[in-house]
Order: sequence, then C-alpha cells, then structure tokens
Amino acid sequence: MINYPRNWQEIGLEVSLHSLQDAIEEAIVDCGVRNLALSGGIDSTLLLYFMNKMLIGKINCYTIALNENHPDYTNAKIAAKYFNVELHPYFLNENKQPDEIVKTFYELLHRDGITKIIAGDGIDEFTCGYYHHVQDPSEQNYVSWLRRLNPEQLTPLNTNSGEVAVYLPYLSPKVVSLLSLIPCYEKVDSSHRKKVIVDMARGHIPEEIINRRKYGFCDAGKIK
Repeated sequence: MINYPRNWQEIGLEVSLHSLQDAIEEAIVDCGVRNLALSGGIDSTLLLYFMNKMLIGKINCYTIALNENHPDYTNAKIAAKYFNVELHPYFLNENKQPDEIVKTFYELLHRDGITKIIAGDGIDEFTCGYYHHVQDPSEQNYVSWLRRLNPEQLTPLNTNSGEVAVYLPYLSPKVVSLLSLIPCYEKVDSSHRKKVIVDMARGHIPEEIINRRKYGFCDAGKIK
C-alpha cells in the first residue's frame, strides 16, 4: 500500500477543467481578498466570476486606462455591470511607460486606502495567451515565455506595487501544477490562444469579453 504521497492516485492523470476550476476557487478563498484589478479582459473577468461565486461580501473592482473611451475601461464596465459589482476607474490622461502605469495604479490604490488586491498576472504564460504563442505553438516557445515571467513581470510588479499587497490566484502552487500538466496543443493552436481559459469562461462571463482583442495592462497608457 502506498502511504506517501497521499495524492498518488492523481499523478499522471489528465487534467479536467473541473479540477482546474476547483484549484482557482480554492486559491481565491485562501486569498480572502475582495478587491480586484479588472482590465476588462477574459482573465480578470474570469477571476471576477470566481470571486463573485466563492466570496461573501462586497467586491470592488479597480481599473486604469488612458481615458473613458479606452477598451479596458469600456470592457471593465461591461464586466462590472454583468456581475453587479462596483467599478472604480483611474484615468491617466497622458501617455506613460509600462512600469510607470503599474506604479501609478498601485500608488492610486494606496492613496485610496486599498491595502490588498487580487490580480491576474501570470496566466498568459501558463495558458499560451499571447499572439506569439499562436505564431509559434511549440513547447520551446512556451518555455521561453515562462522564463520571462519572473524577471519581466513578477519582479517589477513586486517593486511597483509598493505597500499594496498583491494576490495572484492563477499562480497558486496547485493551479500552476495543474496547468503544467496540460500539453501545449490543448492550450493553443494555429487559430486560438489560451483555449483552457476560454473553455472555463464560456457561459460564465460576457461573450464580448471572451472574444475581445487582447490588450496588455501596459497598453492602458497608449491605446486611443
């Protein structure tokens, strides 16, 4: 009889959407945070769905955009209305560099007394979420993007978020472990990115958000 590890019966099995969803929900409950950085994209809106499902109490969403016509803000409004949560926008009204945008966002949060927030960083790397993954769906390209995650996103985020505590449910150990077991061909093909996320989102978030063009958080300061 196998005594260790206790999860030996799960090893090597195909990862189901249900098990991945359970892991994300578990991470959100563990975080216990009811503030969300909402870009209006599929990743953050899916987090909003899970938060709305799993957490008790009011959920507040925060977004940053160049102006009121920016796609992040217009789509964040759609998501907030769909889930009946409050949206707090910050408008830059000037072009900024990516790190400046992130730093400004968290400075504004801190100014407004927000000490904790959930964000969706990291999921694109683990689910082949960039358009470059479609152009090159190879495992080599997948790993190259994973190698960039820490130095190019997480370390700057750690610095620029200042005194605001950031929680990243998509990067919880259990979620990462499950995503790592899903082969690239189930995440991306020549026409579709992040198929796993899209499959989880269907029927739970607005279709226009699922089908919108991807914009990075750093685009908040330059798309007009």
